[in-house]
Amino acid sequence: MFHTYSYEALKVIQLTQVEAKQKNFNLIGTEHLLIGLIHQKSGIASSALRARKVTDVDVRKYAKSYLKQRKKLKPTAKVSYKFTQAVRRVYYNAYLEAKIMAAAVCSEHLLLALIDD
Repeated sequence: MFHTYSYEALKVIQLTQVEAKQKNFNLIGTEHLLIGLIHQKSGIASSALRARKVTDVDVRKYAKSYLKQRKKLKPTAKVSYKFTQAVRRVYYNAYLEAKIMAAAVCSEHLLLALIDD
């Protein structure tokens, strides 16, 4: 499915992995995706989130109690990242949204699918 994703959308997915790695999580959830969208410097989704003054600090603060339930990894552990069911659903719905428009999946499709979920 990722073969239909734009460079921008793939960069967002990479940023989600960076966020999960920094926090020692092997499961990538919707909160990581939202932070990835915020950290993406270009694109409609990033502009929309900045316009609404959504920051990664706000997302981390809001998700802190939720993230405590997730399994943390030891910093030295070899990491194999997996997507939560919610993130897989968002990725698939973004793909469907882009397909309707006959376009590659971009960050705005990810944001729309995330909001819809």
